[in-house]
Amino acid sequence: NTRQANLRGRVTMRDRKMTLTTSQLDYDMISGMARYPKPGRIVDKENTLTSREGDYDTRSKQFFFRQNVRLVNTKGTLTADSLLYNSNTRLATFQGPTRITNKDGVLTAVAGQYNTTTGISNFQRRATVETPKYRLTGDSLYYDNTSELGIAKGKVVM
Repeated sequence: NTRQANLRGRVTMRDRKMTLTTSQLDYDMISGMARYPKPGRIVDKENTLTSREGDYDTRSKQFFFRQNVRLVNTKGTLTADSLLYNSNTRLATFQGPTRITNKDGVLTAVAGQYNTTTGISNFQRRATVETPKYRLTGDSLYYDNTSELGIAKGKVVM
């Protein structure tokens, strides 16, 4: 009658583009919201994302991950305390300390977006990128992994 599913044990939730596994899932069938208050793992064609807890809107395909968030794909690894991720657009958005590591170096930022498909990053609030050859800090940083074009703006230090 409440259209509420409370699943415990080895829980797997699948849709056409991703698979979520966790030990506890509460799903509201009326709103389409799924919540996992225990560690979870989401896998899609290109990415593996883990977090301590999270919410998933099955209609908008929007995830909100909290605590010990880790997004891994062939282009690099993103770690953060919280992260919004849309499995349709494959866009990761963060508001809080975040670190992205790839073969070229390490980027740290407090706010921004990372497109896991195109490799385009947009960071704000005093972001820094460190490579073996240089360290670049700016109020905002834009970087395109494919073209290797980077733009730094506002109080830039290299």
